[in-house]
Amino acid sequence: MRTQNPNTHFLVDKADYHSFLLRIWKVKEQNGCKWYLSLENPLTRELISFQDQHTFINYLTQLIEKTQGLSNKDYKGDEK
Repeated sequence: MRTQNPNTHFLVDKADYHSFLLRIWKVKEQNGCKWYLSLENPLTRELISFQDQHTFINYLTQLIEKTQGLSNKDYKGDEK
């Protein structure tokens, strides 16, 4: 049986790899319940909080688009 090296993800270009701890919790309010979300970078301990799923999804979308833009720019720069 082949096991995966737990450090394999460190071989990936840091601009193309993101990992987070996702926390989701519900808070009871007067008008019902509200969900909150946060992402924590496990390496830097940076914590980003979101008050709803829309801002969370918007953040992830921007992160992916930024990463894709950098990757495409790097790729085009390698062409001769």
